[in-house]
Amino acid sequence: MKYQNEYKSGLKRGAKNLAPVRFRSEIEELSSEILELEDQGRTEDALQLLAPYWAGIGSDPSLDGLGEREQALLLFKIGSVCSALGSAHQVEDSQSEARSYLSQADRLFIKLRDSENASAAKNKIGVSYWRSGKLEEAEKFLERAVAGAMKLRNRTVALANLAIVSSTKQDHYRAYQLCGMAIEELGESELQLRFPSGICHMEYGLACKNIAKTLKGRQREEYFDKAILALDEGLYNFEQVNNLQCVVSTQNNLGYLFYSLGDYERALEYLERAYNLGHELGEKRLIADVSDTLARCFIKTRRYPDAIRFSGEAVSLLRNFEHSLQLSEALRNQAVAFARNGERARALEAFEEARGVANFVNSEIYASHADCLYLIEYFDEINPAERQKAVMVVSSSLIGSQDDEVIETLRVLYLKLQTASRREEFSLDDALLDYERLLISEAVYEAEGNQTKAAKLLGISRQRLKSRIDAKHPDLDNELQHLIRYA
Repeated sequence: MKYQNEYKSGLKRGAKNLAPVRFRSEIEELSSEILELEDQGRTEDALQLLAPYWAGIGSDPSLDGLGEREQALLLFKIGSVCSALGSAHQVEDSQSEARSYLSQADRLFIKLRDSENASAAKNKIGVSYWRSGKLEEAEKFLERAVAGAMKLRNRTVALANLAIVSSTKQDHYRAYQLCGMAIEELGESELQLRFPSGICHMEYGLACKNIAKTLKGRQREEYFDKAILALDEGLYNFEQVNNLQCVVSTQNNLGYLFYSLGDYERALEYLERAYNLGHELGEKRLIADVSDTLARCFIKTRRYPDAIRFSGEAVSLLRNFEHSLQLSEALRNQAVAFARNGERARALEAFEEARGVANFVNSEIYASHADCLYLIEYFDEINPAERQKAVMVVSSSLIGSQDDEVIETLRVLYLKLQTASRREEFSLDDALLDYERLLISEAVYEAEGNQTKAAKLLGISRQRLKSRIDAKHPDLDNELQHLIRYA
């Protein structure tokens, strides 16, 4: 490309001597080329095109002699590339720098009455806030971006990014609705819309997956099927525009989906491909994402040393980044891996850091989830009175969550608490009753409260099951309804 060649020749004689392109048509052409590179995930190449005006993160743009529109276009692209590079390479304070450029561009676009580009700038500001873990600010800017966008590309990309923030806030139904709107508006996408179509389908698939995990029976299967189809469509679109970063991200998401379904063998197939391609690209943020998902799979398959290795890689990469909810999640997984592998001191340290990061970004749910997992892993070591109080505190924060991992964590904690409350003085009869109670609880939960189905799972008649509950566990009905309600 013309500007890339200019950049390379400029390097030979010193980039500072390369005369900047000053004409509006040339700046607009440069802006279009950078957009094409961004769609392909080639942010480093986009940086090269910007070399006559910007040397990279931490340097000031050189915009002398340019008109306001040319300045606005370049500041917009500089801010966009700064945010993407900072996220990929975990450069400290890069997002605040990116937002500074984007905000300047936004103000200039408004002054020039260019509402479309002002909307696009707000979209990028929202994404930057999301990358910093500042979800309320991200949501505010993205909602304004959606409201101001008239062009199909700008509107659908802003809708998809707003869906990402909604998913991060665990509002999966809103994410589902937003992506559904975007996909309907896109229709049969032309080639230049392949990238936004890929983003919309990927986020729609993730929303379907997250909703599926809160459902049971046929509805659950239907939403998982929707998720697989949408993610496959997203993967196809990203492959068409050769965006390898998004290919890695979608493969990781497909791996996570099959992990959620309990198909760990198929999950690992996708994740190993994503992990290898991520390392080929040298994308630290993507490597962290995939490593964290691999750690989850290895915890489920009880390969704890492998889980420690991959969770450690994720934590190491994310710790250099601005505090984020993803770091808190990775630390939680690392803590569980340490605990299951018998490394108590390291587990406690990881739990504490997971809680601290969550508190830093004001996420009570993430902090309470870390506390909940700690209570499960070290349940018998905690003083009963303190344990009861701690369970009440985390429950008040987590009850009502749509996240399947939170729901499952709460369910396990409640069952442990129920069993412990009957174990003050051990006897064989009490132990057998506890075990029977646990089996009945699991069966009724699995049958979604239907005692006929639960009895079948237990291999007894419904009448006998009801008789056992009435005679031996009279308080179990209410407790089971409580569990079913939040599952």
